[in-house]
Amino acid sequence: MPNCDIGTIVAGLNREQAGAVTAGVDRPVLVLAGAGCGKTTVLTRRIAYLAGQFCPGPNILALTFTRAAAREMAQRVAAFPQTGGAAGLPLVTTFHAFCLRLLLSPGNGAPTYSLLGYPRRPRLVSERMRLRMIARASTRDERTALCADVLELSAMLSRRAVLSRKNPSAEPNAEAALRDIERRYSRAKMERGLWDFSDFITGAIELFDAHPSAARNFASRFHAVLVDEFQDTNPAQLQILQRLLVHGVPLFAVGDDDQAIYGFQGADRAAILDFGARFPGANILKLQTNYRSTPAILSAANRIFRAKPRTFRKVLVAGRPADAAPSARRAVTKTVLDSDDDMVRYLGSAIGRLVSEDGVPMSDIAILFRLNQTLDRIGPMLAAGLGRCERPPQLLTVHGSKGREFDAVFLCDLEEGVFPKKQSHSARGSWRQRIANLLGISAGDNGEMGEEKRLFYVGVTRAKRVLHLVSVRRKMLYGRTRKLAPSRFVRLL
Repeated sequence: MPNCDIGTIVAGLNREQAGAVTAGVDRPVLVLAGAGCGKTTVLTRRIAYLAGQFCPGPNILALTFTRAAAREMAQRVAAFPQTGGAAGLPLVTTFHAFCLRLLLSPGNGAPTYSLLGYPRRPRLVSERMRLRMIARASTRDERTALCADVLELSAMLSRRAVLSRKNPSAEPNAEAALRDIERRYSRAKMERGLWDFSDFITGAIELFDAHPSAARNFASRFHAVLVDEFQDTNPAQLQILQRLLVHGVPLFAVGDDDQAIYGFQGADRAAILDFGARFPGANILKLQTNYRSTPAILSAANRIFRAKPRTFRKVLVAGRPADAAPSARRAVTKTVLDSDDDMVRYLGSAIGRLVSEDGVPMSDIAILFRLNQTLDRIGPMLAAGLGRCERPPQLLTVHGSKGREFDAVFLCDLEEGVFPKKQSHSARGSWRQRIANLLGISAGDNGEMGEEKRLFYVGVTRAKRVLHLVSVRRKMLYGRTRKLAPSRFVRLL
């Protein structure tokens, strides 16, 4: 490849970012990207760097998790002359879409999915049909043995597919029941010519293993692989990566184990924590200059994980001008109120001051909740209290806020038993924990409490200028008013 103008690719980057973009391709690279530290900028410029220095754009594959993220990355990549010229664009897509491309690719005159036993292109099963088929594929006795209704059983099967491993230590009768249900459901899908989203991943793995020449016909075009949000990968997706990374194909992964909040969907943050063992000789870099939040908010965020081992601990420092911050007195506040009604009045008053005194646009204010039920109940009350506003504040769950940023954030639901969610001590436990136990998911930091703590970190780091932590003493939960103590997470700050 001819040399490109590296100076234009790294222009405006800080030292950490430039070092990541130009890291060598002789070994795998993991970039631990702190919140607001420019990971997408690094990813897109790394793609331009590879296209100019290592291989043509069409031979580069970048994988992420949502179509929106893939679209944004593709648009930014196309703006570089190294990737937007006549040579062609890299493939920037999601894991599922990539695997679907593989299944639809031609092989010996027919689409490769035909090698898996499908006589014609399968249709994507609807959620309603999926639940109906799972109900038919299971008996009442089996669901009782698994302590699961059809919805919970659907979640178990989804987790089982993406984990791509079985748990020999599970209770034998429960494991056998789940295995039988999985086999019946898979047969029913095949007979009807239907696919689940998870079948894209598992089907691609089967192609690589059972029909390697057909899979390699498509996959061998990629000479460099990049992965966004690496902490959100699940074991099945990692198997896809391992099959792509042959014959010296370099991997460049970006992620943040502190923002691993999708364990309940099968994501496994061990992908990051075990990166060096999985990919020997890996180069592990960090991005720690935050261009989103003020120093006071970053100081609060850093306290959440101050006890982490040094290898993975990130200490965020502010990269934005100091004069962009409001006074330290107002940057981070903690408020405990008596009831939800008091919280609504507080939110209305505080939002009014932000708009009138600080000039914060209403649309750049977010109110984040841990529970959907709190959001659904408080939303109409708050709307009525604010009256007719032409740009209302954003009301979101903390999960729904990931990847976004706001001038001012009100982080609510900060009560023990709500955020963090109450850990059940009953014999059955929570359904998520039952699934985790059955499938062999480890406890500790990979368990529910560790994920709750990381979710709190995500909420804190959404704020650019102002962060309000809000708790109530009496809260309506599941149809009754309960007395609650402030969340243990508030004490971390």
